[in-house]
Amino acid sequence: KESRSAESRSFTFTTGGTTAPQEKVTYLGVETGPVPRALAAHLGLPPDHGLTINAVAENSPAASVLRQHDVLVKFEDQVLVDSRQLSVL
Repeated sequence: KESRSAESRSFTFTTGGTTAPQEKVTYLGVETGPVPRALAAHLGLPPDHGLTINAVAENSPAASVLRQHDVLVKFEDQVLVDSRQLSVL
């Protein structure tokens, strides 16, 4: 198992030039999807566990540590089962 780490970046976005509260958004720079069942079985993963890296944005925090087709199983103490998890962790 190879261990790599990525530093996330936080960005603040404003909308329409208003003075509405600003929201911080963490940007990792990956597109993920579910692990195909055949691959999960091959890797010994339970069904519906893990995320496959579909794409990594150039010059993103993830670009130096993740590659297309990598499989993410866990982030800290959270088992990854849905792509939306990365946006809130």
